[in-house]
Amino acid sequence: PVIVPLLKLAVAVCLLMSVLLFLERLYMAVVIVGVKLLGRRPERRYKCDPICEDDDPELGSAAFPVVLVQIPMFNEREVYQLSIGAVCGLSWPSDRLVVQVLDDSTDPLIKEMVRMECERWAHKGINITYQIREDRKGYKAGALKAGMKHGYVRECEYMVIFDADFQPDPDFLHRTIPYLHHNPEIALVQARWRFVNADECLMTRMQEMSLDYHFKVEQEVSSSVCAFFGFNGEIQSGLPFRCCYSTLVIYPWHLSNKSQ
Repeated sequence: PVIVPLLKLAVAVCLLMSVLLFLERLYMAVVIVGVKLLGRRPERRYKCDPICEDDDPELGSAAFPVVLVQIPMFNEREVYQLSIGAVCGLSWPSDRLVVQVLDDSTDPLIKEMVRMECERWAHKGINITYQIREDRKGYKAGALKAGMKHGYVRECEYMVIFDADFQPDPDFLHRTIPYLHHNPEIALVQARWRFVNADECLMTRMQEMSLDYHFKVEQEVSSSVCAFFGFNGEIQSGLPFRCCYSTLVIYPWHLSNKSQ
């Protein structure tokens, strides 16, 4: 006598959730179609002219804002070289770019490998620092917070966080920072993800399709209606935003993501 009513209640709840999910998808479809038809693309709604030295030759590289890039790591043996190399290869004036590698690795060998990689790029003239902590308090968020405590960070206008498996394109900052630089009302800029192994198998292809919908539809709809921005359970990487002192921060999301 108890099980049957509970089952009926469970079925009713499932039906209600299905209807709500359908209505959400329908709402998103209507909004995204409206965005396309009305031409409310970000590049049309906001000023995003490239930042270049030609705007004021006397300023030179000083025409570019100082950008802090943080790369939190934890035993990233397979990908640390890719991410560090990609960030150090960003086409941004070297004197206006600060790279922090925040290594919380517990494997001494991996820590030494990451440190040596940072030194290698530092010898090439990249402003890169390798930082470790005595403990892992706060885990990834704690590492990011610890990196922000250094005095030189206050000179940075914008901040970008890349996960250890991200491989941003060289022009990533040139395509994202202008949205923040020219539009004081914008606090965060999100790009989409690309995946290096999307065609590896059916599973990776299905994952790519799911995440493409998330970025292309869900996030664009949320942006268009000024809805709440969710971080999917954590502060995601690849987003540019202004530094909290006076402006906003960006995270770049044009990256590579591996299926484990």
